[in-house]
Amino acid sequence: METINILWTGGWDSTFRVVELSTKEVKIQPYYVLDNTRNSQKNELKTIEEISEKLRQHQNTKATILPIELVEIENIQKNNEITQTYNKMHKKYKIGSQYDYLARLALNINNLEIGLENEPSSKALNFINKCGTLKKVQLKGLDTYVINDKKSKIELIKLFGNLSFPIIDKSKMDMKEIAEKNGYGEIMNLTWFCHNPINNEPCGMCNPCISTIKSGFSYRFPENSLRRYRRRKINRILRKFKKIFKNTSI
Repeated sequence: METINILWTGGWDSTFRVVELSTKEVKIQPYYVLDNTRNSQKNELKTIEEISEKLRQHQNTKATILPIELVEIENIQKNNEITQTYNKMHKKYKIGSQYDYLARLALNINNLEIGLENEPSSKALNFINKCGTLKKVQLKGLDTYVINDKKSKIELIKLFGNLSFPIIDKSKMDMKEIAEKNGYGEIMNLTWFCHNPINNEPCGMCNPCISTIKSGFSYRFPENSLRRYRRRKINRILRKFKKIFKNTSI
């Protein structure tokens, strides 16, 4: 059996890939980066445990889901070249801080898969599109995408060159349709996405919550979360009008 290394956060995208892999005769080796400053860490680990157990019991599961490897963020090897490149690209493209430590982690994990999806709001996808191209390849008998070294800038290669992007051709809605068609809708709805949960519910105000709502998944939120989302939206509009009024009053 081939072993597939995958970063699994318990979120929609990486969980979709785990579900997809579970129907194949492979070993799934999940990785999770422990970061004690991450408010959602407890929720994410609980979600991963729950979904892992459901998949192990699922009648269509052919894969072996190995115990998750927990990696302390402080123990990921330092690499000044990668970190300096990340800092430079973050200023220009606003890519998330995880792409620094993931690039460093991927130096020691072959073909580490990450769940980057095809969404217009994705800053990482914008970075790829502006700095290079992807090419479709087969790794361990499975289709995926990797950075095209011959057509990409060195900065993109340094940060994303050791990563594999198996679902980058799919949107969240694409994944929803595929999962429901194959009978995995219930499992996908167990996924976690909020960075700052309130009373173990999505906050409705962090970037992942906002992105999830805008992608058509408001049904995943309780009313309290949606109320906070609407209140935030109204407050932003009010601040904008106040700024316009202040400028025109001068």
